[in-house]
Amino acid sequence: MIKTTVVIPNYNGISYLEDCLIFLKRSKGTTFDTIVVDNGSEDGSVQMIKERFPWVRLLCLSENTGF
Repeated sequence: MIKTTVVIPNYNGISYLEDCLIFLKRSKGTTFDTIVVDNGSEDGSVQMIKERFPWVRLLCLSENTGF
């Protein structure tokens, strides 16, 4: 049973996002869902998530709407 969801807002944050998702993947003892809300990134963030982190739910917005 999932009791926690990690939501990560992203806007051109590929350099931070990759390390964050690697850390979450290695986490033990807690079951959680991970959602990345992408605000129209143009730095390859979305493609990187699709290729390297298929377990992450990805919500893609067409523009930066902020938090």
